[in-house]
Amino acid sequence: MILKRLYLKNFLAHEETEVEFSPEGITVLVGDNGAGKSSIVEGITYSLFGKTGRGNLSSLIKWGKNLSVVRLEFKKGKDEYLVERQITLRGKKAASTGIVYKKEKGQFIPYFQKNISRELPKITGLTYKTFITSVMVKQGEIEGLIEVSPKERAKVFEEILDMTLYQLLSEQASQKRKEVQIKLDELRTSMPDIKQLKQQLSQVENQIKQLSTETSQIEKETAQLEDQLTQLYKKQEYLQKEKEKNIEKKGQIEAGEKLIDSLRNQLKEKESRLKNIEELEKLLPEYEEKEKLLLKLESILEKVNQIKLLEEKLKNISEKIKLYEEKQNQLEKSRKTAEEYLKNEKKLEELKEQIRNAEKLKGETETIEKAIHELKEKQQQFLDKLSSILEKLVKLKKSYFILKDNPLMISQFIQNNREKIESLRKKLEELTEKKGKLKAEGEELKKRENNLSSLEGECPTCSRPIDQHTKEQLLKEIRDELQTKREEYRKLNQKEKKLKEQLKSEETAKELLEKFNELFEQYSQTKKQYTSYKDRLTAVSRQLEKMKSLYREETAVKKFLEENRETYQMYVEAERVLKNISLDEEKDKFIQIKKQIDALKKNLSGESEEEIKKKINKLKEDHKKYLQIKHQISEKDSLLEEIKQIKGDIKNIKSTISSLKSQLIDEKEIDLQLNTVKENIEQLRSRIKQLSSVLSEKSSEIGKLYGIKENLEAEIKKAQETEEKIKQLDGLKEKYSRIEFALGPSGIQRIIRDRAMSELPRITNLIFSVFGFPFQNVRFSDRFDITLLAPTFEKEERYVPADALSGGQKVALGLALRLAVGRFLNNRAGFMILDEPTVHLDQQRREELVNMLIGLKEKKLVKQLILITHDPEIEDTADTIYHIEGGKVRQIS
Repeated sequence: MILKRLYLKNFLAHEETEVEFSPEGITVLVGDNGAGKSSIVEGITYSLFGKTGRGNLSSLIKWGKNLSVVRLEFKKGKDEYLVERQITLRGKKAASTGIVYKKEKGQFIPYFQKNISRELPKITGLTYKTFITSVMVKQGEIEGLIEVSPKERAKVFEEILDMTLYQLLSEQASQKRKEVQIKLDELRTSMPDIKQLKQQLSQVENQIKQLSTETSQIEKETAQLEDQLTQLYKKQEYLQKEKEKNIEKKGQIEAGEKLIDSLRNQLKEKESRLKNIEELEKLLPEYEEKEKLLLKLESILEKVNQIKLLEEKLKNISEKIKLYEEKQNQLEKSRKTAEEYLKNEKKLEELKEQIRNAEKLKGETETIEKAIHELKEKQQQFLDKLSSILEKLVKLKKSYFILKDNPLMISQFIQNNREKIESLRKKLEELTEKKGKLKAEGEELKKRENNLSSLEGECPTCSRPIDQHTKEQLLKEIRDELQTKREEYRKLNQKEKKLKEQLKSEETAKELLEKFNELFEQYSQTKKQYTSYKDRLTAVSRQLEKMKSLYREETAVKKFLEENRETYQMYVEAERVLKNISLDEEKDKFIQIKKQIDALKKNLSGESEEEIKKKINKLKEDHKKYLQIKHQISEKDSLLEEIKQIKGDIKNIKSTISSLKSQLIDEKEIDLQLNTVKENIEQLRSRIKQLSSVLSEKSSEIGKLYGIKENLEAEIKKAQETEEKIKQLDGLKEKYSRIEFALGPSGIQRIIRDRAMSELPRITNLIFSVFGFPFQNVRFSDRFDITLLAPTFEKEERYVPADALSGGQKVALGLALRLAVGRFLNNRAGFMILDEPTVHLDQQRREELVNMLIGLKEKKLVKQLILITHDPEIEDTADTIYHIEGGKVRQIS
């Protein structure tokens, strides 16, 4: 990878800067301290990784501006790319956007613009860690890995190789494995014996099977017996009908014979009557004269009777008037009892309706009880889930235990949790800003320290001579302040770590609280339904209990009605009588009838009623004879027709009797068959009843066994689920164990360490040998001690520590080690950046460094070098030089 061009706008010290890097050579950026040289490096870093060592984004925007733009062109293989990033300041917060372009047909076209900080390393082959450990060399860090103690060097290499991360992951896997083991122990302790449960289930199923077979046989036998019983009932019905038909035919024959006798008698009687009629026809004239006299006398008697009738009416009217007065008195006496009677009648109907409704509720009770049982089980399921979640919550924070007694606090806990998360995130943002500010202040102090360390002669500010004591005192003050900043930064790091752990815990709690809330709402809904059903059951039970009082009340009302029914009927009768009698009308009738009687009496003859009656009675005897004679004479024609009809009927009946006698069967045989059938019916009914009793007992036993079976199946299912969970947890435990081993000191850490201990010295030695120093081999110990094979005239090999090297040799070894780390981490970047590489170097070592850089260039160990310096000797090595002053760049050569 080769850098081509960098463009900065409103970035740190640069208002608008463009730098073109020498593609295969050394580009030098020169200028005084604070001129903006390091901002170029920060621009490269930010464009590639979206971050720098300067803290938050807002600190990267030039003071007084709200938009910063960084563009970096680079070449990777045959392809060319352009990265553009923008930082926009809105109030106190800064937001960044970015896009990557790829050159095609001479033009840059958009390549991707999402997650570019994640996608760019795939193109460049550089991560931020490899960049800062191998590509980017900051002030005074060329010899950094050489000058530190072996222990510190080992720590640096462990960080470079991600050993700390692997160890952390291994410890986390170990913790997870232990947690899984605790759960496994708990499950295995509580798990019942599945084999024993299955044996019990098998026994119950065999008993059910045996009982079901026996029940099936009984049902089959019962069905056969019921079929036989049906056939016997049909046969009994048939024989009974045959017997009834026979009896009916006998009755018809007997009735026919009696009818013939009757008809014969009628025939004789009618023939006799016909003869009498012929005799009576001779007496008719005499009786007609007597009939006329009778009519006259009857007319007179009719008037007498009319008078009597009217007098009787008078009597009836008098009695009606008297009855009216009696009933009116009776009505008044029984009115109160009658009204009470009507109320009780109505009340009795209401009570009967209430009793009927209450009896309907008996069936509803069973349905409600079943629903209550189901809801209770459902509630328990919710409680188990809530308990499980609560257990996890309590592990996070003991105060959540209050939810066990007061789950309604969940809303408050959720609100508190949200506020806590928001507060923690806000604190983390504030910490990040503080750290950025501290880091910037620390870097500024570091610069001041470096500037002061290299400062000689006069103070640039006051032009006074700087003696060694004053310089050391100033350096001590700066270093003390720097140490204070570092300590403060370390505390902030610890606080940040603690806050992140709290945030993670609160976010875990958030998920659990929301799940708890959801389940509790479902549980509350189920509880409301449960309460509703319980209330309904209570109401139904009360109504059923109320039935007893309703029955008692019904008995009391019936008793009252029975005792007062006669009084009520008297009242009704009196009311009816009074309703049908009009007193005024009856009095008017009385007066009218009295007048009619008086008028009739005036037209009567002098004969007494008795005399008239005697004559009439005597004449009535004759009148009767007259009517009889006349009637009998009038019947003569019909009588002749009846005689003819009777003779025909006798003939027809005789024919029917003869036919019926031929159809008669033996009744004794029918009775015998009927008795046999009845005996068989009784035997079958007795057997069926016996089988029904046995079947009921068997069904009851089967029902109990099915209940036991369901319980056993539920226990087995629960045990199997536990067993499956144990298997899963065993697998998970094994997985965590493998991860723990794989990431631990004996796993990948050892592999990486062994490979590093083998490859790093080999690559370092290969690069270091280019510089021409008289050392043949670089070797690392297990503790990362660096030794080199020194030339000797002795036969035995002699290794010297890195501390024994000269200053120039240390610089060369430091550069070689830097490049070796990059190659070991598969970083094939074609460029290296050195920021003020000559700081703290004396004249001889600066000259040696210049020669080394030229050697790196000539040997093509690095294609492209970018140097930031104010050293003129370094400038002599450059292919391209840029002078930077006040954030402005000017190309010198």
